[in-house]
Amino acid sequence: MKNPINSPVFRERLKKFGLLAFLFFLLKGLAWLALLWWAGSKVVE
Repeated sequence: MKNPINSPVFRERLKKFGLLAFLFFLLKGLAWLALLWWAGSKVVE
């Protein structure tokens, strides 16, 4: 039995998944910031 975690295919999948997760959290964070900024500007008016 070879160790599946050390296989290059698994590593490539992990890299792609990590990148997708990073982009998802980045977009989520930006969306929250935009929402908070929009709410703040509405309160100021």
